[in-house]
Order: sequence, then C-alpha cells, then structure tokens
Amino acid sequence: MGKDYDVGILYAGQTVDVVYDPQNIAKVRIEPKNHEPFYAEPAKVGTHVAKKPTRAEIERIQTDSSRLLDAVSKTADERERRAVISYSSALAGDENV
Repeated sequence: MGKDYDVGILYAGQTVDVVYDPQNIAKVRIEPKNHEPFYAEPAKVGTHVAKKPTRAEIERIQTDSSRLLDAVSKTADERERRAVISYSSALAGDENV
C-alpha cells in the first residue's frame, strides 16, 4: 500500500490485524487483539500534526517525591552538617592561637 495510518500511541510497537478494501484505502479497519476494532485514516504530517489535548484529557501522574526537591534538601542538610571550625576548641581551649 505504501501509506501510513494514524492509530494512536496506544498501539505503538504492537502487532495488529489490518483489514482493508484495495479499491478504497481511505479508511482501514484496525483489529487489535485485546481491544475493540476501529477505523484509522491516513496519517497527516504537517506543522500541526494533532490537536492539542484538553487539560481534562491529560492524566496526572501521582508522585511521592521530587528529584529536584530531594537534591535541594540534601544540599541544605549537608550545609547544616558542616561545623564551624573553632581553633581554640580544637587546641583544647588554648587562647593563644
């Protein structure tokens, strides 16, 4: 056929069955093994390939921590651990240092 069809990112890297009419390849039927069959149209490549998803469509990933915040707190902890060097206490109270 020589055409690319847009089936979405969900099926990237998977093997699916494609059913089509050689006389009309405007739409092809995609039959994945674990999902319902659907129709795909030829891929359109341009400056704006796909519409921008709405905020409701974007799934938020729940996180337990942040690498950036962990690094900042680690740096702050290291700074607090550094002791001020007091030569008089290091030399057992000798005031003529």
